Amino acid sequence: MPRLPTSLVLQAYRENPLLPILLKECRTLQYARNELRWLRESAIARCGLQKRPFTLNRGHDSSIWRRKLKQMCAHRGKGKPLQYILGNQPFGDLEILCEKGVLIPRTETELYTFHTKDLVLKGLRVGEFERNCIHVLDICSGSGCISLLLHSLLAPHVEHLTIIGVDISPQAINLAVRNKKHNLSRGILTSRAGRDVIFEQFDILDNQKGHIPPLVDNLKNILATRRSANTDSDSCRSTWDVLISNPPYISPSNMIDGTTSRSVRKYEPIQALVPPPGNPLACEWSGLGAICQEDTFYPHLLLLALKLDVKLVVLECGDAAQAQRVVKMARAIFIISETAERRVSVDIYNESEMANDYDGGARAVVVKTF
Repeated sequence: MPRLPTSLVLQAYRENPLLPILLKECRTLQYARNELRWLRESAIARCGLQKRPFTLNRGHDSSIWRRKLKQMCAHRGKGKPLQYILGNQPFGDLEILCEKGVLIPRTETELYTFHTKDLVLKGLRVGEFERNCIHVLDICSGSGCISLLLHSLLAPHVEHLTIIGVDISPQAINLAVRNKKHNLSRGILTSRAGRDVIFEQFDILDNQKGHIPPLVDNLKNILATRRSANTDSDSCRSTWDVLISNPPYISPSNMIDGTTSRSVRKYEPIQALVPPPGNPLACEWSGLGAICQEDTFYPHLLLLALKLDVKLVVLECGDAAQAQRVVKMARAIFIISETAERRVSVDIYNESEMANDYDGGARAVVVKTF
């Protein structure tokens, strides 16, 4: 990372002595100003002074929140992600709680979640999906941001909506449940989300380690259970319509060579960033050839979608090269299969706004089978 110009550091210091600390991570004065404002608001709120603005610059009250602010800036200057310090991150209209051990929601993930909503609503209009009945799988759901935002976006248009968020991490499942309750309590999510959105601990790689049940053996039973509990219309088919996922997709080399930002390397959970080594699918689908470690999840996700007869698949990828590899996998799995008589399209979704300054640019691969 290049050194900051001395003139920029001096300018920041003259404006506020805390700004140079934030510049270490923000890299621009405008970003540092924004973060200082957010941190200041959070420090004041945490000290219980937000309702007494007339005291904020006086005596004891001032020393309390200023001491807290300095502490928060010091953590940020050492690379701790802003979202872990503030404790939340906006995601669409939602407020997603963030904590160390669970991946922080990204802007590009938010953008392709909105794109998925557009694809689903278009599919409903042209009859590609069953009217007023949509079942969604969110694999590697983490904080629950995708599941909850999709519900917020689709619930006004879909009468019977089921969204299952799946993650291997019990901490992620716990945070996702808390995020659902948090946004319900704030009135951002409708009361329907309480029954429509469920988070379950499963292992997408089916490694059968410990007590975590294999995913493929259990997913088909979830819809049947919900139907028997009368949570869905009897006219809804017992199959999944959409599979969406932001899986771990960073290579071990990119995790340590400076490609990934310091705050990500140092603070975010490696399990949610770098897939485990090995190629468990090599024998099951020999047509795919060798699979890079960073691509480990994609054939599993695509084969799962094929087995569950999913109509729309949206997978986040790390960069253009990885997206092209996933496109080849999708074409091999979906087109050279028993569903070859169905219309299959595989595209890369890459709005310019999805560029990720820290991690090399993100893409989403979209597979439609109608």
